[in-house]
Amino acid sequence: MEEKVRRGRVIMKGRSSSSAASVANAINALEKALIAEVKRTGKSLSAKDIQVVVRKFKAKPSSSAPQGAPASPGFTQLLIAPFADVIDDAVEVSREAVPRAMVPAYEAAIDMLCGEETVYKCRGRCKSLTAHLQSQSYTASGLKEKVIHDTTGFKVLTYLFSKVVMKFEDFENRRDWMIRFVNEQLREADDIPTLSRRDDAWTFGEDSFIKLFRAILVDPATDTQNELMEKVYEIVWNSHDTKGVKVATQFMRALGADHSHKTS
Repeated sequence: MEEKVRRGRVIMKGRSSSSAASVANAINALEKALIAEVKRTGKSLSAKDIQVVVRKFKAKPSSSAPQGAPASPGFTQLLIAPFADVIDDAVEVSREAVPRAMVPAYEAAIDMLCGEETVYKCRGRCKSLTAHLQSQSYTASGLKEKVIHDTTGFKVLTYLFSKVVMKFEDFENRRDWMIRFVNEQLREADDIPTLSRRDDAWTFGEDSFIKLFRAILVDPATDTQNELMEKVYEIVWNSHDTKGVKVATQFMRALGADHSHKTS
């Protein structure tokens, strides 16, 4: 009997240890969720904000993992494809440049704006394409052509950018948040170029922001939406009605472009 009790205690100790680990994991996950929300919004959380995050956290099934894929060089290639032709590899660049050194920071910003789970699922939807991109060596224009005209790649990009655009409802605050976020990420980089004719290191600013998103969303020939942004308009209209179109058009005008009403 004593031996059974001892075994029972051992079992109980094992369960207690397992429970403690589960609690610790849950606390760590909640902490990450709260930190992610602070980074996403760029402001301190109120008591109400914390309650919202906790409710979402409680509602998330603990046993069901989303179908997706981890980060990969191929997915990075997909993300940079729309602006690959403006990426600058020089060691000295202009203030409005988009240097290759900022690509990891840009990818981290997309994770924050769209949500890590959303990005994880998108990676899972295009594993075949990203594996192909990882195995090939494309020119900047070739990469853009390949991804934009690939059905899956186009769907993933337009879905992600529909999420990004809607995060810019308060355009100036969100733009300023992204500039701060990218520059915080760049503190870890050791290959930042310098500004032309100066010793100062390049930093991500409003000029670079405009150049980056114009390359992604604007047709330079018409100064209106390109085919990617045209699909984004369709998605935000279906998801958010007139509010979505208003936010998207505000975004375009902030880039010095406009929304052209296409006719079929």
